[in-house]
Amino acid sequence: MTGVGEIVSYLYDYLIQITPDGWMNFFRSFSLTILIITIIKTTRQKTEVKNKNIYYNLLLGSLPSIDVICTQSDYLDDEDGLLGSLTNADTRSKILEDRMNDQSRSDIERENYKYKVKKHKAYIDYWTKTNEKIEDLMTNEDFKDIENNHKCDGNVFAYYCEFVAAFRNEHFFGRPIIRTELLRNLLMNLAEEIRMVEK
Repeated sequence: MTGVGEIVSYLYDYLIQITPDGWMNFFRSFSLTILIITIIKTTRQKTEVKNKNIYYNLLLGSLPSIDVICTQSDYLDDEDGLLGSLTNADTRSKILEDRMNDQSRSDIERENYKYKVKKHKAYIDYWTKTNEKIEDLMTNEDFKDIENNHKCDGNVFAYYCEFVAAFRNEHFFGRPIIRTELLRNLLMNLAEEIRMVEK
């Protein structure tokens, strides 16, 4: 059986027999190996960043742009008694139409409700289209990758989920009142986090 001392002695004898040219070849090969490993590692990191950018674009692409975000608080007010109530956006459509058609109201009030019905229909159309884009992404395999395999930064995913929760709560629930400014801030937080992660 060969002991550790014999192995060390054998290696020492072998290494002192290597010529200067042998050492040069060894260091050349070693340097080349280090360079190749560095290139491979850098390429992998760039590929990971590129793949993450694809996922970030998918997340942002499912959300409205900051200049078109709107909420019901943009055109409903305290006099309507609908903001902060337990009625959802679809029920509010019917209430607004009933008030618009109520002949016991003055012409000015009915015109005001006519304006609000028009704005509410535009809001429902905007909300439905945006929510469909969100749903399309959430039922997509890419979203499952993002959610289960951590394909993007955790904070980015958390900001995305926070925006979606606020966006849906604004539509379905009356309390608390979610205003346009809050949704814009949440979207800006998401975009800023992506920008920070991409650095």
